[in-house]
Amino acid sequence: MRKRILYILFGVSVFVFVKAQDIHFSQFNEHPALINPALTATNGKYRAYLGYKNQWRTVSTPYKTYGASFEFQPVDGPWKKSKRKLAKNYREQNIGRLGMGLSVYRDKAGDGDMGLTQVNLSVATFVPTGHWSYLSFGIQGSSASRRSNAANFIYPNQYNGSGYDAGMNSGENVTGDKFKYADFSAGMLWSYSYVEKNFANSKQIKFRLGGSAYHLTQPDLQTIGNRAEKLLMKYVAHGDMVFSLGKSQVALAPSFLVQVQGPSSELIVGSLLKYYVTNGTKFTGKAKSTCLNFGVFYRTEDAVILNFAILYQEQYSFGLSYDLNISPLREASRVRGGLEFALRITPQEDYLFRK
Repeated sequence: MRKRILYILFGVSVFVFVKAQDIHFSQFNEHPALINPALTATNGKYRAYLGYKNQWRTVSTPYKTYGASFEFQPVDGPWKKSKRKLAKNYREQNIGRLGMGLSVYRDKAGDGDMGLTQVNLSVATFVPTGHWSYLSFGIQGSSASRRSNAANFIYPNQYNGSGYDAGMNSGENVTGDKFKYADFSAGMLWSYSYVEKNFANSKQIKFRLGGSAYHLTQPDLQTIGNRAEKLLMKYVAHGDMVFSLGKSQVALAPSFLVQVQGPSSELIVGSLLKYYVTNGTKFTGKAKSTCLNFGVFYRTEDAVILNFAILYQEQYSFGLSYDLNISPLREASRVRGGLEFALRITPQEDYLFRK
């Protein structure tokens, strides 16, 4: 009985809250377009990504989220003699002056088929602040389409005392919805990266800290009764770090994400343990690192996230994570949250052939 009530309340919560919810993934570091436009093309000359998330299978119709992105750094033109020092810093960082990215995300939530399709075009510029650090600034324009099927909604008024009765009048006057709007975001990032490589080992320390703001124009959302409602601005702070431990084959990679949107907030914090099966060298560039990643993250009052990923030769990455639900919904979810996959390809140049 109690579980049936939970199902009904969950259906109502889908209708009330998902409408304005942004797409999000547990492996948030794999989705720069969703946390900071200034992260665009910071992982190399090219980056391609595919992602999929499936959650709440034990509670209702599974939530499904898909994502794909491609980022690149356009070829830089020649530098004037007066800018040679600055150009050297660009080469030390292995970054260009400009990064561009295109990403597409699609989300489908619950029995109401409530969904969001979003196309993002991101541009970032990089300014070296030394041999090992740089600042980046990014902007993002988005085209979004939201939709729902109100015929599938269920309400507490349709509880007849023993269970859900679809024949009972819900007392609600809600119709299906589909509309589009434009959106804009901006952010900045500071990054420090020092890697020491030789034939025997590789030591590194990397650190990134950034902040961004989404929904800068606060577009109107078409909701119940065609009443205009603003999409509240979202503020994001994030950071990640990688540093070698005593042995060069082992490193820690802690990271965090904070998101605040109106009265709602989210914090994800945790760390990966990285084990380098093989290490690359800076002398030939032919031998590239292969790394295994094991991690645990915590999303406040919601889930414990178990994470595994393998990075092969610094170019191909496959990530797998699972959310263990620990929120009050765990009685209905039976602690089962969501499964997530991430596939990333980042071609690397041999060191000898880098400019």
